[in-house]
Parts: sequence; C-alpha cells; structure tokens
Amino acid sequence: MSKGAVHHHFPDKRSIFDEVFRESQRAVMAQVAEAASAEGASPWALAESSARAFLRSFETDADKRPLLRQSAGVLGAERCRRIDEELALPQMRFLLELLDERGEPQPADLDAAATVIFRMLCEAATSVAFARAPGKAAREAGQVVIHLLSGLRRPAGS
Repeated sequence: MSKGAVHHHFPDKRSIFDEVFRESQRAVMAQVAEAASAEGASPWALAESSARAFLRSFETDADKRPLLRQSAGVLGAERCRRIDEELALPQMRFLLELLDERGEPQPADLDAAATVIFRMLCEAATSVAFARAPGKAAREAGQVVIHLLSGLRRPAGS
C-alpha cells in the first residue's frame, strides 16, 4: 500500500494508531466473549473466566502490551476511555445482568458496577503491559480481581 493510499483513509498518524488500538481491543473483547460463552457454567464462573481472559490477552500477545502502554499518550486518556466504553462496557453490563437476573450480586447499580469493574480490569491489564514478567503479573492481578469480584456476591442465605 502506498503512503498516499494510507493518507486517503487516515488523515494523520494518530488516526492510524486509533484504528490499530481499536482493532486490538476488539480482539481482546472477542477473547472475553468466547470465555463468557462456556455452556453450562454459572454466571460467576463466566465472570471470572472473562476477567482472566481479558488479562491473559495482554499476557500472551506481545503486540498488545506496547499498544496499551502507548495508548493514553498517543490518543489521550479520554479517547481511550470512549473506545473502552464502546467496545467493552456492553459485555461487562451483560455479564452483570446475568448475575442480577439470578439475584446473585449484592444490590448495586449495574452501570456503575460495570464501569468500576472494567476500570479495575484496565488497571490490571496496564500492570501486565508494563511488567517485566507479564505472566506473573497477569496471575497476580487476576487473583486480586477475582477476590474483589467475590465481594459483589450476595452472602449465602440472604
């Protein structure tokens, strides 16, 4: 592809980065959707496997880590946030709705919970992206995320 053809579709380097980052995030969310579609799994198991799939995508794909590290600097935090909200929050809300339909989580506003949980996952993914040992960082961050998610569970018998 010629430079002119690229500039026909993208007015500047930031626009190119925006599209590359967006595609990377779509791929991450496809992995999360796959993890969330396991048949016969409880909604809590789906939520946990989705969180782990999210972190694993940054652990195992060496191209995603530098994109994530650079995204806020190139696109700005607000643009990254809008992309995340567009691509990820609907899936997060869907999982929370599954839990809520079964009466499993403690009472909480689903939109607020989805946003806070996703921001927590983003911070965990960023720690993986900056880590010298991404595998270890993903396991450690995943464990913390799962512990924090368990705090949303309604106590047995309530």
